[in-house]
Amino acid sequence: MDPAYHEAIRRRLALPLHEGPDRTATLADAVRRHVEAGDTLYVAAAHGRPNAAVREIARQWWGRAPGFTLASVGVGSPWTALIHGGLVRRTITTFMGEGYPFPTPQALISRAVLDGRLEVQNWSMLTFPLRLLAGAMGVPFLPTKSLLGSSMEEDNARAGDFAAVDDPFGGPDRVGYVRALVPDVAVVHGWVADRAGNVIIGTPMNENLYGAMAARRSGDRYGQGDVSEFSKIVPEGVEGQVRSVGALEPFVHQLVGGLRAGMKYAGAATIEDLRTKARFVRISGAGLRESHPHDVQITVEPPNYRVRS
Repeated sequence: MDPAYHEAIRRRLALPLHEGPDRTATLADAVRRHVEAGDTLYVAAAHGRPNAAVREIARQWWGRAPGFTLASVGVGSPWTALIHGGLVRRTITTFMGEGYPFPTPQALISRAVLDGRLEVQNWSMLTFPLRLLAGAMGVPFLPTKSLLGSSMEEDNARAGDFAAVDDPFGGPDRVGYVRALVPDVAVVHGWVADRAGNVIIGTPMNENLYGAMAARRSGDRYGQGDVSEFSKIVPEGVEGQVRSVGALEPFVHQLVGGLRAGMKYAGAATIEDLRTKARFVRISGAGLRESHPHDVQITVEPPNYRVRS
């Protein structure tokens, strides 16, 4: 790798060799310290939805008209409280409404738009994350073929956030440039974190990491200046993700079911019979394949059986 690239990656992404100072705080203190009037707030989506943090922002700023710009891939409940309470004057988004049980307009948001209390900037679900990615990369814009020929091209070009130009390399088609979106603060829910602010964000990550990395107040390392809520704090040491967490009962059920099936095939009435009377029999690769499901398309894999190619 080119040494210049290696150094850039190390500087932008490397973790410190020490845990660093204790950065834990109550959610109320974190919001009070990081969220300011007039801020552009990126609010994460999917499994990074920071419901508790949004509630705390609403509680602290209710009735104070801070004039926030709310940037999120989708604006609906519970973000509606920020709009209904007059905290948000402008949204940058791809969708506004409710998604469950089916997509539908949200009455409180629609009323704010019709009354002129809420300005909306629309983007596609490709170009919104692309803007955050540009901000995370520290570049002023990124190219796209999306939006060209649409009303979103016209509207966002008038706002100064999109430009359509001729291909700079002489190609026949136009190319669009989306301006980097750099929020003041990113509000993200993390699964787990240590006291130094190292956060594990669960999948699907959507554009959540881009938003956290793009935020202006991201501290001396990504994520440390964000308002992050955590499911739990872990002590210093090794961190990792496991396939499943929760109650033990369903896993025991699967294990017992597999054991019973094996005992049936071996003709063992008890576990002691299985231990003392069962015999291993060598089979061929073709026999192994024949003994498993084959020549069918498995639409849903059972939790205790994985199809391997």
